[in-house]
Amino acid sequence: MIKTLVLLIVLCAQWFTTAWAAPTNVVVSNIGAQTVGGTTFYSSTQLAVTWTSPAGEEIDHYVINATESVMNTIVSMNTSPIATSATLNGLKAATTYSVTVKACGDISCGSASTSAVATGGSCMAPATVILALPRLSMKAAFCHGS
Repeated sequence: MIKTLVLLIVLCAQWFTTAWAAPTNVVVSNIGAQTVGGTTFYSSTQLAVTWTSPAGEEIDHYVINATESVMNTIVSMNTSPIATSATLNGLKAATTYSVTVKACGDISCGSASTSAVATGGSCMAPATVILALPRLSMKAAFCHGS
């Protein structure tokens, strides 16, 4: 009974402390490109992330963290074990983010990938847009990638 209990504790300790390899080839890019008048605009609140899964690992899920360069605020999301891409939402315009991906088991995660850096689209100063109706104008912010 004691030998069985000790063996069970050792096996559980090994399972909880398994170090998953870090995903590789992490790439972060702007998304939602639209070209207007020769200028390409991107989403100011989203970034696309892709990575390569570590070989031979039994992954339960991935954790993607985007850390803001100024305030160190983190936007985090989880993905399925078969995912190799994700879209980060809720980012701030014209802000640089350092993005890492971790492979995780049920309870713990491995080392973070090498971080990739990207900047969300930036916004130009509000412009006055004149509509065809007399005395009617509106202000709008136009965002573009940097």
